[in-house]
Amino acid sequence: MKNNLSLSAILEKARELLPIAALGFSYIKDGAEIPLEDNNVFVSLITRPNLNERIIRVKNLQDDFSSFTSIKDALHLVDATSDDVRLPVSNDKFPKPLTEFSEPQIEELVHAIDTIRRRKEVVPIEQSYEATRRLYIDPILLASARVAGGEEKDIKMMVEQVYESEDVNGPIDYVFSFNDVTICVTEGKKDSLDRGIAQNIAQLVAVRDTNTRKRKRKHHEMEKEQQTIFGIATTYVEWSFIRLEGSTINCTNNTQVHQLGETGRH
Repeated sequence: MKNNLSLSAILEKARELLPIAALGFSYIKDGAEIPLEDNNVFVSLITRPNLNERIIRVKNLQDDFSSFTSIKDALHLVDATSDDVRLPVSNDKFPKPLTEFSEPQIEELVHAIDTIRRRKEVVPIEQSYEATRRLYIDPILLASARVAGGEEKDIKMMVEQVYESEDVNGPIDYVFSFNDVTICVTEGKKDSLDRGIAQNIAQLVAVRDTNTRKRKRKHHEMEKEQQTIFGIATTYVEWSFIRLEGSTINCTNNTQVHQLGETGRH
């Protein structure tokens, strides 16, 4: 039996049984948890008579999106050698905003503004709770999706969709799919837009890696150029737009929302 045991074989079997992209083993010795990386140690633990005195754990080596609180740490997922603490700004890498709207599109936007105004009368944004901010963010995203989708309404939105790569995993607040374009939206915590940006970067990497795995299953698509994925991080008051293409990432200047006051300014 001993000759048939190996750390790599057991790890491969664990990956088949558990739907986790990155697994590892650890064991407990004298109250301390130690990464299990040596095959001889692994075989010794399995075959020794007092196995019940040792605990072997299967660990998920992925980090949750929510664990990324700084832009610098998140950028290491894109470029492990990066020392940047800010995203490079490149406005010309993003699609130009619409300047003309059809009557149906105007109706969608007016409806969103009216919804936000009514909610502000009941639930002040100053409360800063995440659920409160979602009440304000939802109308903007829904109106934007319907405007972008046009009459065909061929844009799709998924809420709390789970994505993972070898390094990260977790649910994404909103994922929009429109033709070949994917947009991930992350709600920042209270007034911390940077934290939302950091999580959005991690999410873009997970979506990129997921799409890459899917393309590799389709041989005729393997030679296509790298897909561009867009991200939005927002606290409702501030919005940051992010673009990831391969290992190149940049953003626009942050946009600030004017508060809807009694004059109806927006």
